[in-house]
Order: sequence, then structure tokens, then C-alpha cells
Amino acid sequence: MGHTNMKAWKDLTSNKEFTICTTNNSEWYVNYGVKIERFEDGSFEVKNTMTNCDHYEDVTDEQLIVFSNIGWEAGCCDVNASVNLRKANKTKYLADVALSNGKESLAESLLVSYQKLINKYYDYDIRLNNLLSL
Repeated sequence: MGHTNMKAWKDLTSNKEFTICTTNNSEWYVNYGVKIERFEDGSFEVKNTMTNCDHYEDVTDEQLIVFSNIGWEAGCCDVNASVNLRKANKTKYLADVALSNGKESLAESLLVSYQKLINKYYDYDIRLNNLLSL
């Protein structure tokens, strides 16, 4: 469970474009690969939903600070930049392995994917830095 003061939640609840979902003991919202949930006691959880498994991951402490102090959009940009960089690094590694095993066609395909992921990373990183400089 996270902070009880959360600028990201204020951003979402003050904008009528966002639809907050309700359960028996919480309210939540999911978008941009991130789920934020506010519980009855006022505490929050923020999860990365862009996982390759059946459960969501907690955001890092540093990312939680961005959600808490700067807001929803900046927090989502931070999480997305991190996810895309991690995926890009893994894809680059796989391309290098394919190349070293003589699988040039596979390596080429992986390098195209790598470039797309790096471009997404830079897009989110630039958006985050722009939001941080406001």
C-alpha cells in the first residue's frame, strides 16, 4: 500500500473525462499500462500492468514519488519509459545472440523491434522531462 496523498488521483478525479471504477472496498483506474487504486482507508496502490504474466508489478519507489508529487501523466510517462527501455535492452541482447549464432534474418527483425522500442522510450522520456520542467 502506498501513500495517502496522491496527486495522480487528484488529477484523475478532477477531470470528468476519466471514469473511475468502484469495487466494494476501493476505487480504481487503468490506462497507459498503469493501474491506480484507492482503498477505503485512503491508501493507494500503483501497479505496472505491462507485464508478461498474470499479475501486475508494483511501480518502483521512485516512480511512486512521481505519481504522488507530480501527477498521473508524468507517472505514466515514467513507467512507460522504463518498460520500453527494459524491453529494448532485452531485444537488443536477443538480436546480438541471434547474430552470433549466424541467424542474420532473425537478428535483423529483432533490431527493427529494438529501434521501435527505443523510439517509444525516447518519446516517453521527452514527455516526462517536459512535464518535469513545467
